[in-house]
Amino acid sequence: MPGGESYMKKAIIILISVLLITSFAACRNGDTPETAGTTVPENTSAESTAKMSPALQTIEKTLDGVTLKVYIENPKVKPGGEVHVTATVTNNSGKDIVSTLPIYNRQHYEIRTKILTQDGKAFYDKDYPIEVTEDATRQFIVKSGESYVQDMYLVAAEMNSGMSSTADAVPYGAGKCAGTSTFKWDGSNGAEKSLTISFEIEIA
Repeated sequence: MPGGESYMKKAIIILISVLLITSFAACRNGDTPETAGTTVPENTSAESTAKMSPALQTIEKTLDGVTLKVYIENPKVKPGGEVHVTATVTNNSGKDIVSTLPIYNRQHYEIRTKILTQDGKAFYDKDYPIEVTEDATRQFIVKSGESYVQDMYLVAAEMNSGMSSTADAVPYGAGKCAGTSTFKWDGSNGAEKSLTISFEIEIA
């Protein structure tokens, strides 16, 4: 029967259409967990932080309400590499404190930080490779309730006035090195007060 044959064709077409729509919907639903999964952040930052944490050093001391805090980002450095040191003085003494320094102010004199090899040779300051001495003095004031932060990069190499540039600096060999950060200020009775923090650096 021609009419029956036409009906069968329509039924088959409808059935195929329903199956295609059902399959497409199933595929879309199957995609959802994978897409959601990609939005979950990987734990790489946590792992990175955990690996870095043991290398960091933070040391602080307090005297009469004045706190010196030293943060060493990388206590282990390669020959010729840079050690990043951040030193902070916080004044909670209830009064302003005054430090007497050389008048030449383009040096990191406020918080004197040095790293010496076992032979007594100093790392040079990346910002001021050649240290300049000056007899005249100036006053450096940290007001009550305020802090002073000093950022330094000390290089594990020898630099002297006879060298024309830092490219001539001679890297130090492997070994343990002793570091110190010192802040001095004038006491109320005229006597000088000071805080010193010691730390260790390894060239490897």
